[in-house]
Order: sequence, then structure tokens, then C-alpha cells
Amino acid sequence: GGREPSLRRLLSSSWTSLAEEGPHDHTVRALAWSVVDSLMRTAEGRRALRAFMAHLEEHGGRRSLDAFERTVPGGIAAFEQQWWAHVEARARGE
Repeated sequence: GGREPSLRRLLSSSWTSLAEEGPHDHTVRALAWSVVDSLMRTAEGRRALRAFMAHLEEHGGRRSLDAFERTVPGGIAAFEQQWWAHVEARARGE
């Protein structure tokens, strides 16, 4: 479908609000997992994911948007383009 929710919205909204406002729970879960799957594809992505998780742990799971901007090279803007390309490729079975 469309490119909703945006990565910024996915990271800044609560799980409940996303599921209630738009996509079904399974869609939100699949998109969240696709972020992890995309990051796990490269050594740089794996390092960023570890740093992201450490930042979340340090802040009690809060501030995920800030954590992503600080830990993923290029921040949300750069990552989101490659993430959607990854999601679309996976949807095609690649």
C-alpha cells in the first residue's frame, strides 16, 4: 500500500495510538520488524541498532525518535528512503 506510517511517526507514536489511528496491529508490528531487518543487513546497520537499543535502555524505552536520529547514520531522513526500498523489495519476494 502507501508509505504510512512514516518512520518518524512510527518512532514517535505509542504502539496503541498507531494501531488505533491507522494500520492494523499486525501492520505496525511488521513495519517495526522491517526496520530491524533493514538495519541487520549491514555491519554499519548492526552497529547502529546496538547503539539505538543502548540509547533506549538508558532512557527507559522513551525517546525513540531522538535515539534513532542520534545513532543511525544520516538519521531518519536518510534511513527512511532505504528502508522503504527494503520494504518494497521484501514485498516483491526479493
